Amino acid sequence: METFVSAAKDGNIAAADNFAAPFSAVIAAAARSPSSMPIPSSNSGSDPFTETVETFESAFAVAEKTYEEVCLDTYEMGTVPNHHVFSAFLRCIAKHTALDSSEREHKVQRTFEEACHAGELSGPVMEGIELSLGGSLLAVPELREQAVPEFWSRNVPREFKYKAKGKK
Repeated sequence: METFVSAAKDGNIAAADNFAAPFSAVIAAAARSPSSMPIPSSNSGSDPFTETVETFESAFAVAEKTYEEVCLDTYEMGTVPNHHVFSAFLRCIAKHTALDSSEREHKVQRTFEEACHAGELSGPVMEGIELSLGGSLLAVPELREQAVPEFWSRNVPREFKYKAKGKK
């Protein structure tokens, strides 16, 4: 991530409408990773087994940190989360948190609200919500049959718009 940020700030990467793509890629990779993964250790010459055992970092912790960085525009690049970021983070929540936990419910609710506020509620975001909550849509069954308010998805490209299952 640091390489991308410095290249973008130096003007070596052409400006894009949104620099969220690398952030969503990191979060998506975390969603496909085991719950913990070995990270390189700075202890050279130590026992390789001990280094691996003592240097595990949660894939979900990496995703949460990355999600916060894009939401807070940590690198001051004008980065805002798009529906790909929200969708990837919801899939990460689904993989790395306990199904019926209050932690999962809170994180899904917060991500849903942030996506709506940003105008980025898309079909993939709704799929991430369903995946995270085991098929239920935040206890709001009307979302399955009705269209969501337009301002919740105002920034989503047409091909990614949410289409209610009961709506044709």
